[in-house]
Amino acid sequence: MFESLKNTELKNLSQEISLINDFGIRFGKLSKTNCLSMKKIILTSLFFYYSMSQLFSQELRNSDKFAFSMLKNLAKNENTFLSPYSIRTILSLCAEGANGATLDEMQKTLYLDADATKRQKEMQMIIQKISDAKDFKLLTTNMLWIEKSLEVLDNYKKLAKDFYMAGAEILGFKENPEKARQRINLFVEEKTNKMIKNLLPANVIDKETKMVLTNTIYFKADWEYSFDKKNTQKIDFKVNNEKDEKVDMMYQKNFFKAGILDGNSVIQLPYKGNKVSMWVILPKDKNLSELLKNIDAKLWTSLKSSVARKDVRLYLPLFEFETKYMLANDLKSMGMPTAFGNGAQFSGISRKTSLKISEVIHQAKVKVEEKGTEAAAATAVIMRETSSAHQIDRIDPFIFKADHPFLFVIEHTETQEILFMGTVQKPTK
Repeated sequence: MFESLKNTELKNLSQEISLINDFGIRFGKLSKTNCLSMKKIILTSLFFYYSMSQLFSQELRNSDKFAFSMLKNLAKNENTFLSPYSIRTILSLCAEGANGATLDEMQKTLYLDADATKRQKEMQMIIQKISDAKDFKLLTTNMLWIEKSLEVLDNYKKLAKDFYMAGAEILGFKENPEKARQRINLFVEEKTNKMIKNLLPANVIDKETKMVLTNTIYFKADWEYSFDKKNTQKIDFKVNNEKDEKVDMMYQKNFFKAGILDGNSVIQLPYKGNKVSMWVILPKDKNLSELLKNIDAKLWTSLKSSVARKDVRLYLPLFEFETKYMLANDLKSMGMPTAFGNGAQFSGISRKTSLKISEVIHQAKVKVEEKGTEAAAATAVIMRETSSAHQIDRIDPFIFKADHPFLFVIEHTETQEILFMGTVQKPTK
């Protein structure tokens, strides 16, 4: 049963069980028989937890690959913010109805598992885990907005509901496209606590629109260790080699997991409940462009593994900004052009109407301050009919000063899913 476990993991399991055994017998809390029974229960539970984490791990490695690929396509010499979770989730739902070359390209670009059953169950578990939020707000929704003349296959609607928790609503795109656009925008605004407004701009929906798929995600949480506003001061932030600007810089000293890998400094800042964290990465030699060029899922994993609990002097700027991207060209260049052309194959959604993607719109907003973080994002896929355990370092304080452009990631700790990510070139708070 345990052949797949690594030696270090077996050792950790053994140590946990030994501690239970020693405590129970030494202090007379448990009999030897009861200790043996408890050991079996604990061992079985730990193995189940390990198995579940392994089930998540392959999908999460794939989602990390997509996240950093998407970031590299969008990051320019300006603030960047996106939810790779939102983009990948709704495009994955779209891919569930694809076949042929369309499906092949989407699977490669989105790093989706070719095994449909495994892919769907993993997505289902990730959505369920993310939705199980306590001590903070983390809400995500998927929706199918269907033109009333489009006959969507029952199997596709059932799959969307069972594995993506997607609702469905019939709209009259052909009769009144503007009314349909406003209905979708109002829904998105409500689900993101009014952070994402006017996701679908004027004229993007017309009488030829057959279906719109949307994902929304909203997050609001207090820091596990909040900043005292009295310590926030104006200091210089190096926007680039020639320019400094005064920004509001938060400060605190506390124990955090932090480290340095290949000259890049990294720190983990947990939110209340310890189920979500912000990771901040300060690039080597203050060169964010070089970090963006090199970072990928492998480096990301190494950066997270490099941290240890330290006595930290933390400087982090307040920042708030919003981004909006029309992703069609990015996704084509990343490897899935067929989905946008007249040769697209989405017969898994409808057999009577040939569909293609006309545009993918992504909008995101983030606000970071002394108390915590609020962030939201929404993604819309518009479809039309085709034309024919660490030691604490107490020696020296670790200085983490984000006074130059940096990368940040908001990660769901339990599943390791990247909910949001971005770059701060210039704090705008």
